[in-house]
Amino acid sequence: MKKISQFIMTVGLSLVVVGCSSQKNTENPDKQVAEECVNKIDSIAKGKSGTVNHLGIRKEDGVVARAGGVALKEGKQTWLPYVEATLLDNGVPGSAWRNCMQQHGVDIGS
Repeated sequence: MKKISQFIMTVGLSLVVVGCSSQKNTENPDKQVAEECVNKIDSIAKGKSGTVNHLGIRKEDGVVARAGGVALKEGKQTWLPYVEATLLDNGVPGSAWRNCMQQHGVDIGS
């Protein structure tokens, strides 16, 4: 009986761990793409001249509804990893990261 209980606990814990880890990847696809872009830019700039700055950028998604003189805004804010690399940005800080994000279909705005 004790072995059956241990087996059931092990299977239950395994399902919880698998469920939590799979949610992490799909919870915020924009953040996942941002991390991939940061890693890509880091690997290209590694060992080359110039500076690389790791920062965070706030992305806001939402809707504003106006009725008369009242505006109602609903949305969410997300902090995304962001990188500036002088070697790749061609004088526009963060442009390599923004281009990477756009190539993956993520609109960052200006």
